[in-house]
Amino acid sequence: MGDLRESLDIQQLNAHAIQCCLNLAHSTFVRSRLDPPHLMRVHFPLMDGGKNSIQDYVAVVRLVVSRSPFIAAVYLSWKLSLDFEQCLDRIKAGSCCKTDVHPDHLAVADEVLRCLRNMGNT
Repeated sequence: MGDLRESLDIQQLNAHAIQCCLNLAHSTFVRSRLDPPHLMRVHFPLMDGGKNSIQDYVAVVRLVVSRSPFIAAVYLSWKLSLDFEQCLDRIKAGSCCKTDVHPDHLAVADEVLRCLRNMGNT
C-alpha cells in the first residue's frame, strides 16, 4: 500500500510477494493490463470529512490493515482491546511521515469501535 505509481510497479510487487493492492483514495479505480492473475486490487473510497458511513469504516478496518493512521489505530484498538487514543499516539510516535488525522475521522472512532466490538474479534 503506497501510492499509485508504486502499485503499478509489477516487478516490485512480485519481488515483495504482494498479493493485494488497496486504494483508499476517493478516486478512480486503476488496474494495470500487466497485473498478474494472482494480484487482487481493492478500492474502498474513503473521503476526509464527514461523508463516510460507519459501515464504510467498519468494512475497511475488518478487511484490511492500512497505512492510514486512523484505520491502523482503530484496528489495533479493536484487536488488542487497547484505548484508541493510546494506539494513535503510538503510531504517531513511531512514524517518520505526516500522521495528521482528519477531525471527522476522530469524531467517529468510538462509534466505529463499538460496531466492531459488537461484531466480535474475527
